[in-house]
Amino acid sequence: MEKEKTLVIREVDVSRLPPPPPPPEEKVVDDSSDSVMEMSLIGDSAGVELTFSKTPSMKTIQLEKIEYDDLPIEQDKWEDLLAVDFPEVEMSELDEMPTIISRKSVSIPWELRRRGISRVATQVKVLIDEGGNTFLLKILDSKYPEMEVAIRELVKSAKFTPPKKNGEAVHARYDWPITFIQN
Repeated sequence: MEKEKTLVIREVDVSRLPPPPPPPEEKVVDDSSDSVMEMSLIGDSAGVELTFSKTPSMKTIQLEKIEYDDLPIEQDKWEDLLAVDFPEVEMSELDEMPTIISRKSVSIPWELRRRGISRVATQVKVLIDEGGNTFLLKILDSKYPEMEVAIRELVKSAKFTPPKKNGEAVHARYDWPITFIQN
C-alpha cells in the first residue's frame, strides 16, 4: 500500500522592520570660560611647550627631510664600533669556574618531539657579567634551528656564580655546553 504524497501550501505574511530610532541629540555645553593651562618644560628658553584645553585642536607640523650620505662603515663593523669595552677575562684566568645557580626549565619544541627527538646537545658562547647574569653572544653548535628560541630562553634565565679574578668580580666569556633532555 503506497502512501499518498501531499503538498501543503501555506500563506506567509512578510513585513519590514521599522526604521531605527534617530540618534540622541547632542548636548551642547556653552562654556564661555575656555580654561587653558600652559607649561614650559625648559623655562624661558625655546623648548617643548605643553598646552591643555577643554576643546583641543589638532595642529599639523612640518617635518624637515634630513639628507645624509651613505655611511662608510661596513655592516659587520657596527658591532665593534658600538661595543662597550668591558674588561673580559678568559675562563682559564679565573679563580674558579662559575657554576650555575638557577635557570628556567625549558622544553624541547613540539616539532622535534613529534619527530622522536628527546635529547639535543648544543654549545653556546655567553658573557657572564660580574653579577652572574648571562648574555647570549653566539649559538656555536645547533643541529636544529627549531631550538633557537628554547636556547635563547634558557640563556636569558640562567644565573651563575659571579666570575672572579683575584677575588674581584669580572666579566667572562664562556663556551657553555647545554644538553636538553625531554622525558
